[in-house]
Amino acid sequence: MAIWCDLCVLIYLVSKICMAQQCFDSQTQTLEGSLVGQKLEESPFSKLSSLGPLDCYRNCRRHSLCQAVNFQSVSYQCELLSEAGGNFVTNMTYNFIDVRSWTHDFLGNCNQHNCSNNTYCEEDIMGFSCIPFGCMGVPSSENVNTTSFTSKLLWNLNESVLYVCNRGYYPSQNVFCEYTGNFTTFICKPFEKCFDIRECNPTAEEGEFIIYSSKISAWLKLFCQNMYGAYITLVYNNFATFRAITRSNSTCQHVELDPSTIGAGETNFHRLRYLLANGKIKTFSSFYQTTTHTRQEFGSAGDCYVRDNSSQCGVLGYFRIDFRDTGLRIAPTTTWELYGNDSAIVNITKSYDDQVIEGHCGGNCGGCRAGQYINVEAYPYYVPQMEFAFSCMNLTL
Repeated sequence: MAIWCDLCVLIYLVSKICMAQQCFDSQTQTLEGSLVGQKLEESPFSKLSSLGPLDCYRNCRRHSLCQAVNFQSVSYQCELLSEAGGNFVTNMTYNFIDVRSWTHDFLGNCNQHNCSNNTYCEEDIMGFSCIPFGCMGVPSSENVNTTSFTSKLLWNLNESVLYVCNRGYYPSQNVFCEYTGNFTTFICKPFEKCFDIRECNPTAEEGEFIIYSSKISAWLKLFCQNMYGAYITLVYNNFATFRAITRSNSTCQHVELDPSTIGAGETNFHRLRYLLANGKIKTFSSFYQTTTHTRQEFGSAGDCYVRDNSSQCGVLGYFRIDFRDTGLRIAPTTTWELYGNDSAIVNITKSYDDQVIEGHCGGNCGGCRAGQYINVEAYPYYVPQMEFAFSCMNLTL
C-alpha cells in the first residue's frame, strides 16, 4: 500500500509544473489575468529569463513601465510589455498575463516602489533601489532630432542612437544610452565648413551642401570642392569685361587692339569662392569660370577707350553681379577702386534689394575693380531647402 501511495504522489507531482517556488497545475489552473495559448503582438521593451510565470510576473511588477507579459512556456523566456491590449495571436507555447489585475504581494520591499519607467526595483538593506536598465525620452539639446529618440520606447544600456540631430547639424559626440540611464550629453552643431561633412561621412564626395555661415548668420547652399573649399553656385549670368578697344583722340570710332597685349578679355562666372571664415567673396579664382582671352576679376570692368575724357564717348568696360537665388546680397561696405591710366567709373547701379549690381568703367587702358574681396550679407528673404541638408548618422572620424 505504501508503494502504491508513493506512486500516486509521484504521478500527482509530475502533473504539476513547479515554477518560481510555487506549483502550478497546467491542466486545471490558470493564473489570474492570463490567457493560455495567446500572445500579444507587441514588441517587448525587455526580454528576461525566468523560473516560471510567477517569476515572470514579479519581474514585470519590478518595472514601472511593465503592464503585461508574454511568457514562453517552453524556454521560460519572459517578455515584458508596456501595453496590455492590442492584437492577440494563438500560440500554444505562450501565455499572456495582464499584471494590472494582480494584487498579490510577491515583491517584498519593492511592492510599493515608485521607480521611474527606465529603472527597475531591487531590494536592499535600506528597502529598495531603482536600477537603470535603459534610457527614455528626448534630450533637451537644441536642434535634436525628436523622431530618432522617439522611434523606440526604451533604449538599452550602451545602445547607440543614430541621426540624433536635425538635418544640417551633427552631434558633438556619438550618443548612446549610458549606464546611468541617461543619454550621452551632446550638442547639435551646424555644419559650418565643408570638412564638417567628413566628420560624419569620410567618403563624402564634392557637391552641393547646406552649410551655415556663422559670419553672416545664414544657411547657404554651397558647393564643396573636394570637401574643403566652399563655392557659391550662381544661378544667373555674372560676367566681367575688359574691352580691347581704343579710339582716336577726336572721334568715338572703335579701334581694335590685341587683347593679349593689354590683358583684355571677358570672363563668365559659374561659381565663386566663398570664404566661410570671413564671409566674403574672393574676386579672383581659377575654377568654375569661362574666359575668352585674359581672365578677369569678378566685379571688374575696363577698356582702353576713354583716352583722356570719359564724358566724350563713354566707356565700354562692363560688369554684372547677380546674386539672386544664392541667399546673398552685396553689403553696403563694398566699394570699387580705379586702376590704370585715366580711369573712370561712369556708373555703378544697384537693384533695390542689393542683389544685382551693374557697373560701367574704363580708362586709357584701365577701369574699376572691387579689390581682392567683395563683402556680402545674408539676403533676408532667402529660404534654404533644409529638407535637402545633409543628415549625420553618426561621427566616424
